[in-house]
Amino acid sequence: MATELLLKFEAMSVKINSVDEIKSVVNIIDFKLREMKGDINKLSKRVLDVETSQNFISKSFDENIKMHEKTNKKIESDIKKLATECEALRNDMSFIKRDSKNFKSQPSENFQSK
Repeated sequence: MATELLLKFEAMSVKINSVDEIKSVVNIIDFKLREMKGDINKLSKRVLDVETSQNFISKSFDENIKMHEKTNKKIESDIKKLATECEALRNDMSFIKRDSKNFKSQPSENFQSK
């Protein structure tokens, strides 16, 4: 009977050692999981920062595109206006040139009598 108790005690000792080893492994796994959780939190924050930055860049890009489109339309309008004004000036110059030729071709005595 003492031998049986001794065998049972040894078996129990092996099981306790086994439980201690499992506990040690579980503690290591727990530590690694905590480290991973910290890394994941850091990565999540970084991803959020990148997304925020991308949203800012995208919004700024869209605003710049709209501003450039508006500026381009204004420039096109100004160019058309200037072209119209230039054409009007050409016409005025043609009339002035023609009137100047007519003025030179008229006899000078008409102007002296007036």
